[in-house]
Amino acid sequence: MSKQFVPVTASGGINFYIGNNPDADGTFHAPRWMEPRTASPVQGEGFRREASRRLNKELTLVQSSRYWFCQGLKFIKENPGQWIKLQLRKFLLFWSSYERPTNINYAFARKHIRFFKLPLVTFGLIAPLGLAGILFSYQKRHVLLMILYLFSYLLSILSFFVLSEYRYPVASLFTVFSGWTLYTFYAHLKQKKNRKFFSTLLTTGLLFCLVNFNTTGKEKNALYTANAYNDLGVAYYKKGMYGKALESFKKSISSNQAFSEAYANLSQVYRILGLYGKAMEYIQKAINIQENYPKYHILKGELYHEQRLLEEALRSYQDALSFNPDLVDAYNRMGLIRMQQGRIDEARGYFKKALEMNPSSHEAKSLLKKISQMKSSGN
Repeated sequence: MSKQFVPVTASGGINFYIGNNPDADGTFHAPRWMEPRTASPVQGEGFRREASRRLNKELTLVQSSRYWFCQGLKFIKENPGQWIKLQLRKFLLFWSSYERPTNINYAFARKHIRFFKLPLVTFGLIAPLGLAGILFSYQKRHVLLMILYLFSYLLSILSFFVLSEYRYPVASLFTVFSGWTLYTFYAHLKQKKNRKFFSTLLTTGLLFCLVNFNTTGKEKNALYTANAYNDLGVAYYKKGMYGKALESFKKSISSNQAFSEAYANLSQVYRILGLYGKAMEYIQKAINIQENYPKYHILKGELYHEQRLLEEALRSYQDALSFNPDLVDAYNRMGLIRMQQGRIDEARGYFKKALEMNPSSHEAKSLLKKISQMKSSGN
């Protein structure tokens, strides 16, 4: 929440930039400097922090959104040819039968869940039937408002980026127009208008091919599969099923060897199994892929810390802070190291820094209290 009045959303400019920048691919594709697969509220904070860094002044979320909106407009102005190609790609993504996943991978679910193996009605069926229905009925005045809604909604999507769930609001319209197409088939057959029937069938068949043989977006299927196996591994990990978690994370890496998150999660499984050599190997691989992600350096520091390699742990936490100087966890862990080394004044400094970043940090407060108790008892 931005806690400021805005007409629609405080992240509109951020979403506009995600869909219109030099690295945009028409779907949700976070910038290179963004932490991988970050949750939406944290994404907004990440964009705010990056905009503040670029302008060298602290911005609110609303101000950040304005900044990124202007950056999106700047990209369009300076790269009109690239932007037109991007809009064409978004258009093809919208009309593709491929269900581009965000959280749930439909193609992955069909392979692993029996229910989804049933012959369910999909976008690949209702979209071509619906488009055919529009062609067969557009001259009728009572459907013009629905057609206007459909294409105005499409234009609004093209302004940002395309996800499968963003097509839900028009799915009901496609269903209505699909019914019109089926009725048209029936009417031509009943009236024995064979030429019109085959013309209608050919039109619908061509639209079916355009939607279902449109492969736009499928080139990233390996990444989506990797995400799905990674999510499955996380679920197994939370249930304490570490063998299955290892298997899933390895399948994720096999699907996409550049997927840093799977390496980091695999490291965590080895860590809980006490295999620190393996854990260190995989967290280092995650860092090699995405060095600018502070969390990986924190995890590496924790591995060192648990093995009592305190100076190595300290360096890892410092590495994390070099990419994000506001990490409360890093300051708390560095303070713990200095406490273990008996360097109490330095420890207190780190805990106070953590409280500056987050005044409600329970860990920093309790450790400062512990230091005060140690001082008062003369230890």
